[in-house]
Amino acid sequence: MADDITNLINAMRKGYQQSSNAPTSIQVEKDLDIQSRTVVEQTFLEFLEQKNRTRDIKSNNVTFYKESGGSDASFIAEVGDIPDYTAKNLTEVTKETKTLVIPMKISMKAQDGTVDKDLRTWLIKDNYVKLNNLMDKTLLTGNTSSDVNSFDSILKDITTISNSNETIDEATIKSTIQTCISSGGHPDCLVTNAEVANQIDELVSPYIRYNNVTEIALGHTVSTFKSTDGSFIPILVDSNMPEGQLAVLDTTGIDVVYQKRPSIIQFAQTNLATNEAIFAWATAYNKATFKSRVITNIGSE
Repeated sequence: MADDITNLINAMRKGYQQSSNAPTSIQVEKDLDIQSRTVVEQTFLEFLEQKNRTRDIKSNNVTFYKESGGSDASFIAEVGDIPDYTAKNLTEVTKETKTLVIPMKISMKAQDGTVDKDLRTWLIKDNYVKLNNLMDKTLLTGNTSSDVNSFDSILKDITTISNSNETIDEATIKSTIQTCISSGGHPDCLVTNAEVANQIDELVSPYIRYNNVTEIALGHTVSTFKSTDGSFIPILVDSNMPEGQLAVLDTTGIDVVYQKRPSIIQFAQTNLATNEAIFAWATAYNKATFKSRVITNIGSE
């Protein structure tokens, strides 16, 4: 009981200190205007949001277990021997949340003199989208070897399949999906850029009457590719995806973690202008890379 009271007092003291001595931040509301842009400009991150692959934490660090291997279920005789146990390989990993930030400043004269729009509100929304774009880009291309302040892409450590600089074909996509399924995954999205997406569109266009489109958010529909298991996999076109690549992903192993979702913070004014920034504390990881594949070296038409 004493420990519980001590912990409560410490938490209250920390909250008081933060509210008394530190600038306060307010989470930016992700309204329909913002979402109508993010679903088009940061399609992959928006898809993960809709799949409930984002979550909030209170700590600076998040711990998870990368998994591989493990025993399979099997039939045995009525009094048969139980099969030998195959251990599931669980590797404990701890990642620290990273800081994303974009400063913003508006002169009071400009804000007061703009009569047809609220300049500050417009800038907040625009900078939110820019911050979101950095998050989306890092999910697909992040590399801590080149930027220690960033986090690694969720594509890192996924097995790659080279397409030998040839244009993509239906057989390659289907065999890659089958490989994922055989490895224990069930791909629920294909992520690529516009060039490769056009190639896929040409492959499926003869069968378009049989293929569905699917809505991923806010009335935004995308084409689908029919999987070998009969499901229709959304094709996500994301400009942040590296050229010549097609990610075949099972997103059940992917988590985007926020210690602080995009928020705005105000600093002391030193001149006749606002002094603010939009920031977030976040990271992401893929704890089951074996369920996915990335096709690389896809040639242009």
